Amino acid sequence: MRRQDLVGLDVLVGLTYFNAEGEVLRQEQFHGLIEESEGGMAWVRPSDGGERRWVPAKVSAFRPAPGGTYRLASTGQVVVEPTLLTSWMLTLLNKDEDGKLHYKVEPNFAPLSHSRVPLEWKVNYTMDDGRIRRTIEAFGDEYVGRTLLLGINYTGPDGGLRRQEQIVGTIMVVDLVEGIVVSCDPDGRTVVLPSDPTWVEKAPPAQYRLRSTGQVVTNPDYLADITIRQPD
Repeated sequence: MRRQDLVGLDVLVGLTYFNAEGEVLRQEQFHGLIEESEGGMAWVRPSDGGERRWVPAKVSAFRPAPGGTYRLASTGQVVVEPTLLTSWMLTLLNKDEDGKLHYKVEPNFAPLSHSRVPLEWKVNYTMDDGRIRRTIEAFGDEYVGRTLLLGINYTGPDGGLRRQEQIVGTIMVVDLVEGIVVSCDPDGRTVVLPSDPTWVEKAPPAQYRLRSTGQVVTNPDYLADITIRQPD
């Protein structure tokens, strides 16, 4: 996706403000239509009215939203089926002599499964094959060939956790019928995930040490978690 491709799409935005010591000052969430994207900023017209709001236009921080409803933590507003999600962290740097505040701005890349900020919205997920198909058509190519760090939780029939495993691999296929096919390193086994790619989130740049093996993975492209319920 290019920056200009954002225009005309609706987006759910989360903004978390921190002081210089890293303490949360406040959070805001809003939904709206992206009307303009240029100069490193995207301008969003809130769906509940009011003036346009700006959001940093780093394309990698905009991701397809899982289908369903979202109840916003700051207002209680319920947003139905947003197209995109983006979440940002703004840390106060200083206030100039005119009273203008200056912030360091960073994307919160994985706001659903590995968020670095307090809860922004409560998601009531709805699986819809038509929506998943449209998401794959629009975004599927962005996943293929990318590195995925996958956490697997194995549970018993009652949901009790039995063991955990972390693996890394390459996304080979994203398809409504075939699912998300991952070729794992270094053993070459294949893992197939459910077909909805909206739960595969952009990974924050970092080194990740896998608890199950001790392997260190540097800057994977994506993160995901799945739960496998095993019989007795």
